[in-house]
Amino acid sequence: MSQNDIIELNVGGGRFVTTRYVLLKEPQSVLAKMFEIDSTMEPAAKLKDGSYFIDRDPKRFEHILNYLRDDELGDLTRAELNNLKIDARYFMLENLLGIINERLDNSQNFLEGKIDKITSTTLDSQRSLEGKIDKITSTTLDSQRSLEGKIDKITSSILDSQRSLEGKIDKITSSILDSQRSLEKILKYSIVEKLDKIIYSIEESQRNLVKEIKRANFFEDTDLCSFDGLERESFRSEMENLSEISKSVEKSYDILTEIKRSIDSSESVLRQILKK
Repeated sequence: MSQNDIIELNVGGGRFVTTRYVLLKEPQSVLAKMFEIDSTMEPAAKLKDGSYFIDRDPKRFEHILNYLRDDELGDLTRAELNNLKIDARYFMLENLLGIINERLDNSQNFLEGKIDKITSTTLDSQRSLEGKIDKITSTTLDSQRSLEGKIDKITSSILDSQRSLEGKIDKITSSILDSQRSLEKILKYSIVEKLDKIIYSIEESQRNLVKEIKRANFFEDTDLCSFDGLERESFRSEMENLSEISKSVEKSYDILTEIKRSIDSSESVLRQILKK
């Protein structure tokens, strides 16, 4: 037997082929004691196909075998390192165990560094956000105070306008009342009353005129024969004038009566408006 002997391994169902030299890389390991030339330790159970059976995880053993071949451990995640650490301890691979622990420590430090940076960044962001919130709050309060000031001014202006408007309304109302009282006085002593007086006077004149006409007709029927021709002609002319005057008076009476009706109607409408 020599270190160049080919060794076939069946690890958890996974087939591996290597040299004795590779398995002896770490002299104090279980693998070295199992396969060294003058070992007193029985190797693992040998299968019918001549391979040695080792009851471990084949995926983890692949990393162990590559480490023994290359003296280097490939890139593994933290979880893979923790799993590999179990088999490194089982096979008593102290150098490999040291590398794994170093990487786990570095990974822990790296992770803690990242956590510190994230924490620091978070705190900075928090302080920045708090500063922005303070500015926004201050700006909001300033805007609120400014808005309240504007609202106070608008409210004051509205109240002033309201008082001014109320004063104007009072003046207008007073003026309307004065106008209403004046109009009532005018209506009380309106032209209708004057028209009534005029119409009454015309009616009285008309009655007197009718009396005169009747009296004249009486004289015409009784005494006309006693008048001479000139007197009789003058009397007839006077009678015709009286008749014309009577017609004119009647016409004036009709016109004035129509005007009175129109004024009465207008007065009624105006009184209804005043009531409203």
